[in-house]
Amino acid sequence: MSGAVTAEYKTFLKEIKDRIYKAQYDALKAVNKKLIQLYWDIGKSIVAKQEKLDWVKEEKLSVIFMRLLQKSLQNDLCRHTRENGYPEVFVF
Repeated sequence: MSGAVTAEYKTFLKEIKDRIYKAQYDALKAVNKKLIQLYWDIGKSIVAKQEKLDWVKEEKLSVIFMRLLQKSLQNDLCRHTRENGYPEVFVF
């Protein structure tokens, strides 16, 4: 009986772990999809703002705008993790 219960337990445990792993993976995919959509939308917004302000022709103004935006995001969003902060590539 002990062998049968052990085998049944191991099977049950595997089924539960598989369900947990699948749920975690599905959640990860959903979060990644949302983040990609967000970053794409932010990129479009940045380009639209640069075009509206006619900064596309002025590379220097465009770079200043991007650096200011980057620093503002770092200060506002990374206050609690300032030592790690967002790297420059976050915005560029």
